[in-house]
Amino acid sequence: MVIATPALERRAAAVATSAVTVRGVMQRSAELRFSPGGDTAWLYAFVEQPRGLPYLGVQRFGGDPTSLRAAQAKARLLAKGAEVVMYATGLALERTSFDPGHQALRLQGEVDIRPVSLPARHEQAAATTTAQEAA
Repeated sequence: MVIATPALERRAAAVATSAVTVRGVMQRSAELRFSPGGDTAWLYAFVEQPRGLPYLGVQRFGGDPTSLRAAQAKARLLAKGAEVVMYATGLALERTSFDPGHQALRLQGEVDIRPVSLPARHEQAAATTTAQEAA
């Protein structure tokens, strides 16, 4: 269990007003959640780094069919072990509802989560498509 220290809380508060970029590895596969009315989709991603607390990024998508398909496609790319970059407008220390008793640094404001490299199955598909186009 991680215990928040005053120094860690001060550091998190200091960067809360800055733009934040986090690069790391997905701790688990991304989870897609929906609002009760189905008008909003939320993509949850836990990213770990070699040291320190994990980061939680939550990206918001609209409820229209195009946005929902985009959220589902992004969730498939953000599998456990994938390298990602998360961009946000702030950072806060909080307990997570996923792992009771654990803490994470949650990215605040507008969050964007992007895979750095595609999973092997997508790289193979891209290579096959390129080879077919060359022929």
